[in-house]
Amino acid sequence: MELFSEIVIFVVISLGTIEVGAITLCENYRDFTLIRGVSCNTYLFCFLGKPFRQGWCYLGTGFDPILKRCTWQAFIQCEKEVQEKQNQLNNIFVCPGSLSEAFYPNYTGGCPTKKYLQCNNGVLTKKTCNTGMFYNDGIDSCDSYTKIPCDVRNALCPQDLIHGIYADYSSGCPPNKYFVCLGYFDEAAQTTFTYKSEYTCPDGLYYNEGIKSCDFIQNIPCQHNIKN
Repeated sequence: MELFSEIVIFVVISLGTIEVGAITLCENYRDFTLIRGVSCNTYLFCFLGKPFRQGWCYLGTGFDPILKRCTWQAFIQCEKEVQEKQNQLNNIFVCPGSLSEAFYPNYTGGCPTKKYLQCNNGVLTKKTCNTGMFYNDGIDSCDSYTKIPCDVRNALCPQDLIHGIYADYSSGCPPNKYFVCLGYFDEAAQTTFTYKSEYTCPDGLYYNEGIKSCDFIQNIPCQHNIKN
């Protein structure tokens, strides 16, 4: 009973140092355990359904609730989840602030689309292609709809396309794969032959179609730019 009293006193004294909103996170934990706090880089010591201490991870790392330790992978995943939840609440497209210029399609109305988004240092500009034209995310330009691949699962290179790079969203977003279309004009046949080459980003990186390159996950928005 004396030990229990000391623990209760310690809980009351320590609550003032815990983030606002974290008080109820330990309610389902009666035994001593560690869980992630409100912020990605914080964790809570829970006991008897209450948090009695809060810890902070090193800069750039986050708390992994499974491994019970701080890792940079956990921070990246947590930041992604937080951003996705915020985007869903706001239903808006958030430009990556670290990119000086990037272009993304707006597929909220389906594919092909006339709408696309331009990002400049975090500032969003909504744009629309001219009449009869649709946005081709492989070349970051408005184009004929016949040159735009809309089949996510079995994406084929558009006919008559000389060069284009497309994200492979078959496994969701952010995508770690992309494919490149290269074509050449055959004088004898008087037609263009296009070939498709598939690539996978290095571990820890994902394909950012806004800059046509593999990039860090925090720079890859998933709102609006996935083909329906």
